[in-house]
Amino acid sequence: MSWRRFWSGAAVAHLLFVAILLALFRFVGERSPLVAILLYAPRLAYGFPLIATVPALARRGAFLTLPLATAALILGPLMGLQLHLPRAGKPSIRVLTYNVWFGYRDPEAIAREVREAAPDVVVFEAAAHAADIALQRPPFAGFHYLHQGSFVVASRFPMRLVAEGRIVSARVGAPWVRFAVDSPLGTLDLFAVHPHSPRSVFDQARHGRLRALDPERAFPFLDKQLGEIDAAVREAGPLRVVAGDFNVPGGSALLAGRFAGTEDAFASAGNGFGYTFPCGKRVVPWMRLDRVLLGPALAATSARVIGGAGSDHRPLVVEIAARSSE
Repeated sequence: MSWRRFWSGAAVAHLLFVAILLALFRFVGERSPLVAILLYAPRLAYGFPLIATVPALARRGAFLTLPLATAALILGPLMGLQLHLPRAGKPSIRVLTYNVWFGYRDPEAIAREVREAAPDVVVFEAAAHAADIALQRPPFAGFHYLHQGSFVVASRFPMRLVAEGRIVSARVGAPWVRFAVDSPLGTLDLFAVHPHSPRSVFDQARHGRLRALDPERAFPFLDKQLGEIDAAVREAGPLRVVAGDFNVPGGSALLAGRFAGTEDAFASAGNGFGYTFPCGKRVVPWMRLDRVLLGPALAATSARVIGGAGSDHRPLVVEIAARSSE
């Protein structure tokens, strides 16, 4: 076998591996412990074979179609790269969603990041007093403020509590709370969401207890809570906004078929990967767990991830406007 044929075969194998991986994420997902680990792992690693195949094929004068196709699959569907041109300016409101991790890391950094974003509506998940006081100081002192369970919402506009979820987890309580926000765009159905985290599952894996992972116990509760959130969101009107930490990365089977009739703000108006977790001094985020989903009467004009010093999540800031009827 010639070296050219060998490297061409390696390129084909890599392309097939990535395609199979995408299918496993979409159709098997968290039902398999191994697939779940691959799903939540840093996906840049799945492109490492390109370091060998691209120069080897280029050196032998071979076409680079296969590795280029593989790179496109990795950057796009697998890693979630988004590229969008700036959208025309429309009257909009700015929403910030932030898992503040109970203020464990740096409440002053949380306050600074939120203040610099200058949002009209702030949604905190995993909220606690250490972080919440940032929303009771200027420039937010005049905002309307509601604390329900592990969620806090501060709004420039009047708002009220409407409902909350019933499938409660021991650590963070209800997986969602619904508010009505009387914004200039109309009365928004604002859902603050934070379903059960599977973090303990991966703590087991990190300590070499892979055989102890049981998909029948590890993810069904998260799946059940996501189902409850989905059902509640479907009952809301066209001005619905779903904001928070979904605890599910892109491409997961747990998201398949859910949240129909909504548009992911970062996927429609963001640039880059939008990764929000895990965040630390020596850790670069590799998952997009935090999202803002918009109903059919709303559109995102921009979406960006900011900060990185206050929590183990980065906040997401979205500009929301009324969708054009044209």
